[in-house]
Parts: sequence; structure tokens; C-alpha cells
Amino acid sequence: MEMRYAKMPEHQRALYGVTQDATDGLEEINIRFRQNLVGYQYISDEIIRVDSEFMHSEVVKTALSLLQGPIFEDANNEFRKAHSYYLAGDIRDCNTAALRLCHKITALTFY
Repeated sequence: MEMRYAKMPEHQRALYGVTQDATDGLEEINIRFRQNLVGYQYISDEIIRVDSEFMHSEVVKTALSLLQGPIFEDANNEFRKAHSYYLAGDIRDCNTAALRLCHKITALTFY
């Protein structure tokens, strides 16, 4: 997308009323996606789901860093299983592994 836009001849830009360069245009697309709650963002020649990015940066990374200690080894394994099921689209097994994870964390916390 960026490459096509950058290669557009000047007369075509004038014909279509294009006044922005490619980078500014892509930034505007991302702003409009956010403003209209579209749920996608253009990054590195890809349009990605923002909820996936949020899930990874806010939930997955945080959980993995918290589960690094040896006391959390079993819980860490359950989290990784749940996450792999989630990525595969297997919501039933994801929920089962997540519940086992909650049980293991609760057992460590309250017992």
C-alpha cells in the first residue's frame, strides 16, 4: 500500500487531489480506524486486529513475566497451554486450562 502510494506520479496525485505523503496517509488511516472503533491498525505492511495486539501486550506479556518464578512453574505451564489453545481457536480447551490455572494460583495464594 505504501509503495503504491509513494510511486504515484505527480499528475495522478493532482488529479485525485492527493496532498499527503504515504506516511501521513497511513497515520491518518490508523487515526480513523481508532476514531471509528474499527478494531484494526495498519502496521508494517499489515492490517492487524488491535484487540490481538492489546491482548498480547497487556495480558500475555504481563502474565508470562509474573509466572517466571519456580513456585509458579505449574501455573506457568497451564497459562501456556491456555494461550496455545486460544491461538488455535480452541476456546473450550482454553477455558479449561485457564480454570486450572486459576485453581493453581488460588492454591498457591491461599493455602
